[in-house]
Amino acid sequence: MQVSENTPRDSGFGVGGVDDLTIVTPISEGHTCSAEEAHALNQLLKENARNNLREKVKAAVAVGADKAAVQKILDEYVEGYSFGAGGGGGGRTSDPIMAEALDKARKLIRKALVKKGIKVSSVSAADINARAKKLVERRPDIYKAAKKEVADRDKMMDGVLEETEE
Repeated sequence: MQVSENTPRDSGFGVGGVDDLTIVTPISEGHTCSAEEAHALNQLLKENARNNLREKVKAAVAVGADKAAVQKILDEYVEGYSFGAGGGGGGRTSDPIMAEALDKARKLIRKALVKKGIKVSSVSAADINARAKKLVERRPDIYKAAKKEVADRDKMMDGVLEETEE
């Protein structure tokens, strides 16, 4: 990877308990990928598809879906995939509050589908994710609830290791 003093950096990076580091971000829009970078991105896509579709495919197969139906689920996922777009169907957000808000929104959407008699498996992950993003934008109460939940979870973690030491 080519890095110079002009290479952009992101701050707030942490590793091994050390926070507030900066990390180079040499890949930007318009960057031409090397063969190795392309391989890594394709591998990430495959891993995300495998992880994000595992339960949906198992459920579809359990109700009789054939290989063609599973291929359609996979194709729809990949068509809606965007690296770094957040939430199953395309990357993940690094903001824990937004991740929690999107997760809550996806759960609400799935419950609403079931309530209307629509099989969740008939709706693509990309569609659910797009609806979740819209819902979070239009319903600030979801983001507010996610913020509280993340704060409560963080507070709960205080002293956990010390309390479990022998």
